[in-house]
Amino acid sequence: LFRLRRHRLEAELVSRDVPFVEGPFVAHPDGSVWVASRGGNVRLVSPQGRPVRELRVPAPVMSAALGPDGALWLGGDGAVFRVVGNAVDRFGSGERGPRGLVRDVLPEPDGTAWIGTYGGGMGRLRAGRVVRLSVEQGLPENSTSRILDDGRGRLWISTNRGLAVVRKSDLEAVADGRARALEPVVFGTERGVAEANFGSPAGFADEAGRLWFGTIAGAVSVDAAAFPFNPTPPAVRIEEIRADGQLHPLGPAVSLAPLT
Repeated sequence: LFRLRRHRLEAELVSRDVPFVEGPFVAHPDGSVWVASRGGNVRLVSPQGRPVRELRVPAPVMSAALGPDGALWLGGDGAVFRVVGNAVDRFGSGERGPRGLVRDVLPEPDGTAWIGTYGGGMGRLRAGRVVRLSVEQGLPENSTSRILDDGRGRLWISTNRGLAVVRKSDLEAVADGRARALEPVVFGTERGVAEANFGSPAGFADEAGRLWFGTIAGAVSVDAAAFPFNPTPPAVRIEEIRADGQLHPLGPAVSLAPLT
């Protein structure tokens, strides 16, 4: 395990005692790092390079994330693991979760976790229940590599058909059954965003607020703050009603004959 300090090109060796097979890793604010192996071995390494803790979860381990509460989230094959202390909770396809390798997990402060998979779409995990979201609900692609929150009520989703941005409120509405479909804005090859390239992680937000994503054609950077954002939903006004080609008067109630 190496540490690369800012403004320096020299890599500092932190530890040789890490899992042999490559896998995801995620850092704590205190400088310690969870280092995972695709084979299921997960270790917590101190800032000085000493192993602090070790645990095993079913292979493969594809992704890792740290929740706002300090919980470790691990993505596997059709399953997500949440590690708190000595407890390891598993959420899998038996709870109607997304199918496929979990490439990303985005934990929220309220305990919700957004799940991105390869081929199985997205999922919202809340209170132990997973709701699946896919192309049937409006996603551009079922293969997702990274999900980032821009802090403006939107999620940016890196997929094999470009980069999609969608309001979290819309995702919540569809997951709760209050809406039928999503209407994301999609940046595809015509906007210079190629197919996603999976990494561990496959994207990040820098300190300036820009979002970075890996693609098969190189890195893509997006200034989320410059993307059109309107905190006030537009007012809706119904101007006319037509049924079977006939114009009907507006009013508090409009009556139409059966089979119109």
